[in-house]
Amino acid sequence: MRRSAFTWIQRYQGVVSLALLVLAASLFGSSREWFFQYATVGTVAGQMAVIGVMAVGMTFVILTGGIDLSVGSMCALIGVCGAKLALGGHPLWHCAAAMLLLGALLGLINGVLVAATTVQPFVITLASMASLRGAAYLISPNNVSGFPKLFEPFQGTVYGLPVNAVMLISLVVLGWWILRRTVFGRYVYAVGGNETACRYSAAPVARTKILVYTINGICVGLAAILLIARTNNGEPGGATAYELDAIAAVVIGGASLVGGYGSVVGTLFGAVFMQTLSHLMVLWGIGDKLALLLKGPIILAAVLLQANRRR
Repeated sequence: MRRSAFTWIQRYQGVVSLALLVLAASLFGSSREWFFQYATVGTVAGQMAVIGVMAVGMTFVILTGGIDLSVGSMCALIGVCGAKLALGGHPLWHCAAAMLLLGALLGLINGVLVAATTVQPFVITLASMASLRGAAYLISPNNVSGFPKLFEPFQGTVYGLPVNAVMLISLVVLGWWILRRTVFGRYVYAVGGNETACRYSAAPVARTKILVYTINGICVGLAAILLIARTNNGEPGGATAYELDAIAAVVIGGASLVGGYGSVVGTLFGAVFMQTLSHLMVLWGIGDKLALLLKGPIILAAVLLQANRRR
């Protein structure tokens, strides 16, 4: 009985973690009075959209046993390029399409390097992280601002919910369908579960890896669009440490860092957990530095839980 309960907690650790956090919010401090108001829930949903969209793409990568440390730098570079286009007078659909295509291209490059070499994804994307951040500063040493508020539609609401939150939920549904209802989705899980067996069974391992990194790049491009919509700024130094939050959301959502297990629905709960935790820390008067300090133990606890489950 105890063992089955522990297994259930491990399987749905994103939901369990969020439930415990909500319970804490209802019991302690001034957050109890207004944290559960509809406006506050909408605020949390809108603020987590950028990290949530990134985390969906990161889920595909982690399910194959890979990782992408460059998503923060990639988001900053795409944001700067999109802001430059907006400043040049291009319409919204030009800017958005260019940002998504740039994200796909950068993700494709990462995927090709991971699939075509024996270098670990950690090392390849670490190098990409440095290079892309440098490219962002080369394109614009300062923030790009002063362009028309083209991206305002992404800051609207639909039936009281932020548009970006609706987009995130739609992306999660699409990601769930791809992973659970397509042959490609089965390959993603298979490559992460046992890459050697996949190679012997003639499964398209290299193509699967390239595609998941490309999907991840597209998600980063969408995240950059949502980030510009929120700040109306292209920041070469922006999205710093976003890769940490995205990875944390995936792991807290129940995915295994060695691949083969996880879901985008769990990632959504992980993203909600991370944003809710940040929101509560503000309400409780906990500073940014201490909040950053607490993220490490949270990620470590989630990884240890998954490691125990895998054994």
